[in-house]
Amino acid sequence: SDLLEPGWELTHDYGIKELLCAYLCENGFSLNGKKRFPEARKCFEKSLQIDSNYFQARKGMAISYHNEAMSDNSKDNSDKVINLLEKAYEYENDDTISSSLASLYNQKGLKILDALPDNTSAFRCDPAIECFEKGLKLLRADLEITQISSDLAYMEEDNFNDMFEGLADGLPKTMLRNLWIARRFKRRLKGY
Repeated sequence: SDLLEPGWELTHDYGIKELLCAYLCENGFSLNGKKRFPEARKCFEKSLQIDSNYFQARKGMAISYHNEAMSDNSKDNSDKVINLLEKAYEYENDDTISSSLASLYNQKGLKILDALPDNTSAFRCDPAIECFEKGLKLLRADLEITQISSDLAYMEEDNFNDMFEGLADGLPKTMLRNLWIARRFKRRLKGY
């Protein structure tokens, strides 16, 4: 690797660049398997310097960030896990990563709401609302989350149930309900 790397900038032969990218990615996946995530990412980064769209390197970066986020030493720090999954999502926005990240946004939003006293100021609900909105955007790009979010503040429970009746039970529906609760709580705090 050390002998090949300086030469990639000098060649215009795509075949050589392809071989070097493949070699770097193979090393990266090997290090990833040994849970040496930062070292693995260095290999993938080098590959991406050679070819910024190299599929295996982009996938390797996402897997490395995702695996580190799911490793035992990260699980106790939800902000670190969210940060790692956001980085994974930058490289590959697959369902596993987006679902994991949305679930963490939901958990973070709930923690924020649970920690708020009843007589708090309304703006302190905003971080929870942002968490729910971010998660929903990952799960349901087809929904106009910003518009729905503002409408939820004025929606009664029967209207909420009618509006989302066709939506299957699961994380998106749970997050919509949590967003609705946060919006209603904020509205109540404002005195409306």
